[in-house]
This record gives sequence, structure tokens and C-alpha cells, in this order.
Amino acid sequence: MLRSIAFLPLAALLAASPTLTASAAQPVAAVAARGERVLQLQQGSNFRDLGGYPAAGGKHVRWGMIYRSGGTPLLTDADLAKIKTLGLANMVDLRSSEERVLAPSRIEGVPYSAIGYSMGNMMSMDPAKLVGGDRMGTLYEEFPTFLKPQAKLVFAKLLQKEGPLVYNCSAGQDRTGFVSALVLSALGVPRATIIEDYHLSTTWRRPEYEMGRINLAAHPGNAAAELFARGQDLPAEARKPTPLKTSDGRAYLEYALAAIDRRWGSVDAYLRQEIGLTNADIASLRVTYLQ
Repeated sequence: MLRSIAFLPLAALLAASPTLTASAAQPVAAVAARGERVLQLQQGSNFRDLGGYPAAGGKHVRWGMIYRSGGTPLLTDADLAKIKTLGLANMVDLRSSEERVLAPSRIEGVPYSAIGYSMGNMMSMDPAKLVGGDRMGTLYEEFPTFLKPQAKLVFAKLLQKEGPLVYNCSAGQDRTGFVSALVLSALGVPRATIIEDYHLSTTWRRPEYEMGRINLAAHPGNAAAELFARGQDLPAEARKPTPLKTSDGRAYLEYALAAIDRRWGSVDAYLRQEIGLTNADIASLRVTYLQ
């Protein structure tokens, strides 16, 4: 069994390195209680099915078609065998170029797509942009623009209708949470349900399996490796999953959705104007992924 250590969510990374730079819904708990929501893995983290949620036209999201996950570098052979039974047709990795090198996925035999970007570019923010002093809120407000290429890739794969799809980041909660919000919105899932699904990451993450211990000697001059290594040295309490919300109870995801509402008017308008989805695309997605 590979030795591992907890991987930090974006909130902890922000705290660890504030100066890094680089060149009427069905309650979620009722659905999750059926035991179908989470894929139980020995050394996986936050691998979840988006099926079962109420959606457009009185239908529900199909089970076994769209999965979201954390990083998968430490999966056991038994985990890989279980994942193989899902019949995955595509895998989209939302992580930065540095993360994909530091913690490559163990899932093999599945067409794999990713769009390169720098972790440093994502984590560096102008202090003048801070939203009420909350760096996570500021980061999420940038997601609609920063993660637009990755979101377009996920929707392109969904529209190919080749079979079940999984997409992931490292913790499976922030970048994955934002993309999941877009996917579920396109399928007509109520926003309250989307927020509830987002908060499930606090329960189902297993940070110790999201990235192995980083050997800095193997990555000389790699600023992202140094960042993650510093995060791994934080006290154990600081590495535990924490609620994805501000002290006043506002979900970080709401910052991203509010930014979309302000700039584009609605998630529906954002999907059409920025992701390029047409009325026919939306209808096609709903025929394929709802029942």
C-alpha cells in the first residue's frame, strides 16, 4: 500500500502561500442515503455519481452516466477493478499542469483529456480584488472566466454521447464543484440541490489519497511542488476537510454563481454565450442524461 499524506484544498493552499505567482428540490441527503451517491474506494476520494437529482421536465439525472471525483493517484488494484465496471468512456482532468505531473492518475484505458494551465496563475490574485477580505470568494469569482476552457471540454465530451464520463480536480470540490454546477444547471437541476451536492465534498473527501508525499528533490525549481509540500507540512487539523462556506454560511460556490448572474444574467445565458451551447445542445443533453 502506497504511503500518502493529505492533500490541501484550495482554501488551505491560499493560506499556505499568499504570494505565489507564475509566468424546491429533493434533499440531497435523501438521495445519498440510498448508498448510490458515492463510489466506495479503498484509496479514492470524493468519487461521486451525479445521478438521481431532480431536473427539467419532472425528470431526474440518469445514474451511472456523469461522475465527479478528486485526484486518483493512489488507487488500489481493487479500486481500479471497481472503476472499470463503470464503463467509463471519457475522463477529463481539471487540474493544473503541475498537479497532473505531481500526482498522475492511476486510471488507465480510458480516453483522457486535459487543458494545461499554471497553478500559480490560478492562485495568484490582486489583493485589490478581495471580496470582503475572503480570498476563496475571490478565487471562485474568477472561475467562470478561468475555467471556461475546461468547462467547454466537459460539455463537448458530454455532447459526444460516447458513454459515462468522469471529471476531476485534486480535491474534487472547488474546480470540480464549479463544473458540476454548470452541468447540473444545464440539466435543469434546481440551484438549491446543486449547492447541497457541492457541500457533500466535506463528507466524502479523503485528502490522504489525493496526492502522495512530495519529494522536492525530484521537482527542483517547481513552485507548485514547493507550495503543496508546505501545505503537507501543516498540522493535521489544518488538512482536514472543512465546510465550503464563509463564517456567515455562504457557500463559496455561490460567489461563482453570483458572478455569473451579474455579468451574464443567468447560468443559462453563460452556457450559451461562453460555453457555446445551443438550444439543440441543451435539449440533446437532457434527452441523453435525464430519465
